[in-house]
Amino acid sequence: MGNSFSGVISPSISDARNLSSLTISDNQFAGEIPEEIGALTGLYEFSASDNRLTGPLPSALGRLAGLQILDLHNNSLSGEIPREIQAWQHLSELNLAGNGLTGAIPPELGGLAVLNYLDLSNNLLTGSIPPGLQNLKLKIFNFSNNHLSGNVPPLYASEAYRDSFLGNPGLCGELHGQCPAFSRWTAGKLVFILWLVLPLAGMILLIGVSRQ
Repeated sequence: MGNSFSGVISPSISDARNLSSLTISDNQFAGEIPEEIGALTGLYEFSASDNRLTGPLPSALGRLAGLQILDLHNNSLSGEIPREIQAWQHLSELNLAGNGLTGAIPPELGGLAVLNYLDLSNNLLTGSIPPGLQNLKLKIFNFSNNHLSGNVPPLYASEAYRDSFLGNPGLCGELHGQCPAFSRWTAGKLVFILWLVLPLAGMILLIGVSRQ
């Protein structure tokens, strides 16, 4: 960690079946995470932040049932977060910030009972925030700077969590400044339009009646 190692994570990593911790952060590793990483069934930590990793998160990560820490922030990963994450029942820390991940936040995250650190900020995630995340006992979480929309789950819809949702103009909740464009300006404009239209409609109705 913190060297200048480069190259790729080789598929031959599957031979290291007794590996329990793979920590290669702050290097220059590039390329995709190989599917063969799923063979490391004893892995409890995979930290590869601040590298140049690309491509999707392999579904084979779902085979790492004992994983406790997955930290891949500040890479160039893309694609969706795989639904196979439901197997990570021992995961306490998930940091995927600063990538190019797309798609929705998988509702399976709400079933990871011991998860207390969740950072999905600075990606391209869309859709709503799964209500099931309220089941978690999150000490730290961050969904800022994505393309999320819909309502903020009631548990998190307070000023105390405001910074965790910044940069998602489509989100709406009881957070100051967090509702989208249909706000005071839009509501005021609508009232003004109705103030003009309704009297005019009444005049037209009266004219029509008087002509009969």
